[in-house]
Amino acid sequence: MSKPANPKLIGIFVLSAIALLIASIAVVGGGKLFQRRTPVVMFFQGSVTGLNVGSPVNFRGVRVGQVTNVYIRYQPDGNPSMEIPVLADISGNNVQIVGSAAERKDIQQASGEQLRLLVDQGLRAQLALPSLVTGQATISLDFFPGSQVDFNNVYPDRVEIPTVPSTLQQVQATLQEVYNKISQLPLDDLITDARDVLKGANRLVNDPALPQTIANANKALADFQQVARTLDQRIAPLISGIETTATTANRTLEGIEARSQQTFLDTNAMLQAATAALKQADQTLRTANTTIQPGGPVNFAFINALQETAAAARSLRDLTDQLQRNPNALLFGRPASGGNR
Repeated sequence: MSKPANPKLIGIFVLSAIALLIASIAVVGGGKLFQRRTPVVMFFQGSVTGLNVGSPVNFRGVRVGQVTNVYIRYQPDGNPSMEIPVLADISGNNVQIVGSAAERKDIQQASGEQLRLLVDQGLRAQLALPSLVTGQATISLDFFPGSQVDFNNVYPDRVEIPTVPSTLQQVQATLQEVYNKISQLPLDDLITDARDVLKGANRLVNDPALPQTIANANKALADFQQVARTLDQRIAPLISGIETTATTANRTLEGIEARSQQTFLDTNAMLQAATAALKQADQTLRTANTTIQPGGPVNFAFINALQETAAAARSLRDLTDQLQRNPNALLFGRPASGGNR
């Protein structure tokens, strides 16, 4: 008869199995079950080739998260559009927070708010080039201050990290722009013109008269060089004479300028003296006008003198008339009135 199972052993075995399962999950998951993760979303423009679930999210080469989902979001209503949202989880396991214990706890508890603050400071996501070995692309986080921000606000429960074009996308855009400019060029006309130029050059090179033309050109060049040397020999003395004449003329002009300046100073002094004399004459005329104006004392005395002079003239005229009538009046005096001598 078999021995009954011990319930204690069965319980211990079950608990051991559960503990082993939990430890295996923790080891395989890298401890992610006990990490605090912040869900984020990123909208990339263009192709996301090589980006899969589990692709790393790095900040300047340090892994801070991984992609959890990549899909296409299609909106048929209104203005139809298709966009590719990339969902990821950001973990602070590789981030060391500097500060007091309370500050570190506050930052860890508000990790979403801290991430939004970094986005406001210029944190952007960029699609890195796929690996040549694995073909897997990664997402690179870095700061791009001043870059344009366009939020979709589709996932309110996730922190949206704006994206910037990758280096490959920028190169592709540049090449596309160059291709568009080249495609607008009249290539057929340019090719036709180039062919015509080549044909003309071919005819010129194969022209039988070309050797003689080159010889004539060499001879003409030699003659020109001889003429240039002759002119140089004759022009050199002429240039020297011109320089001497220019120096003499410059000195003459300097002398004339000095004399002109002295003459100007003398003329200026004469004008100042004349101005002072005119001012003095104007003052004198004003004084004379004030002195002899009607009602003035000088004018009154002058009128009295004229009146007295007129009276003396009348007396002298009377005396002259009296002497003409009676010359003896000088000897015998003026006769008495009413009597005859």
